[in-house]
Amino acid sequence: MFDIFDEEVFADAVWEEFSVLDGNYVGDQCHNLLPRLQATFDEMFETVFVILDRETGNPMNPNAALTKRDAAEEFLKIVGDEKYEIGILLRDR
Repeated sequence: MFDIFDEEVFADAVWEEFSVLDGNYVGDQCHNLLPRLQATFDEMFETVFVILDRETGNPMNPNAALTKRDAAEEFLKIVGDEKYEIGILLRDR
C-alpha cells in the first residue's frame, strides 16, 4: 500500500490528544500501532492511482488505473506534470 499516514505526523497527533504521556512512549506505541492500522486499511480498501487534469480534476483516461505509485509517476513524466497530476482513488474491497 501507498503510505497515506506519515508515522511522525501520526505520533504528533496522538501525543496532542494524550499530552500527559511521555512523547517517546507515544512515539513507540504509534510505531507499533500504525502498521496494524495500515493493514486494516488495506483490507478495507484498494489504492489505485489515476492521472488527473490539474484544472478540472477529471481523469485523463478513466480506463487507466495504475496499482503502483512508481508506475503513475513514470506515466506522469510522459504526459507532463504541468497539465496533469497523480490522484489517489480508494476502492472498497
